[in-house]
Amino acid sequence: MASTGRYHHGNLRAALLEAAFAAGAKGGPEALVVRDLARVVGVSPAAAYHHFQDRGHLVAVVSQRAREALAEHMAAARLAVPTRLPVKVRAVRRLAAVSLAYLDFAEREPELLRMAFAPCVAPVGRPDDPTAWGILVATLDEVEHTGAMDPARRSGAELVIWSALHGLSVLRGDGAFPPQISTDGVDAKVVDDLLAALGCSPGTGTVTRVRSPSTRRARPRTPGNAVVPASPSQPPRV
Repeated sequence: MASTGRYHHGNLRAALLEAAFAAGAKGGPEALVVRDLARVVGVSPAAAYHHFQDRGHLVAVVSQRAREALAEHMAAARLAVPTRLPVKVRAVRRLAAVSLAYLDFAEREPELLRMAFAPCVAPVGRPDDPTAWGILVATLDEVEHTGAMDPARRSGAELVIWSALHGLSVLRGDGAFPPQISTDGVDAKVVDDLLAALGCSPGTGTVTRVRSPSTRRARPRTPGNAVVPASPSQPPRV
């Protein structure tokens, strides 16, 4: 019999999502088992299915929350760059910050990163807000508009950066690097090399390891979080 004492009408869906997000952060998409989540919040599986069409729908919703958590981590790092810096320096530092924040999130939350990019076909009812892609595009646009990069290299730059960041994240998360290879300092090196490849102006400063103000364990998104507006252009899956 479903419990009636722990959750009243109106917050069961939120409780299930919180439990699902926590499960996904620990074990990725495979950890999202409706029966187990129902047990965590103290209701029957039938009660849980009142709020989600099926497991695929639940995975899609939690995947969206994970993508938004990644984007919020990047947005927080971007906002942490001091505004008093010269405009070119500030723009490049912001690009470095969002790039390092992506790598930071992936290293600290590898299962959430897998959750974010889990194959999903079920509709979730709304677009992602914010999006990591939108933050990256907006930051690159700022770098270009300030004259801090070679304009000829702007086209497709987001694809180059995303590929490098996600590739490093997956390789590290999967333990694919040979044990004799040290990855100490690799994040800053990758980002430095990406900035150099874009032809960013000299004198903008070297990058350092960024830990954004986000909490250790990201929480499901709540309305009102400050974000950078997303670019209207979107990649296939992000």
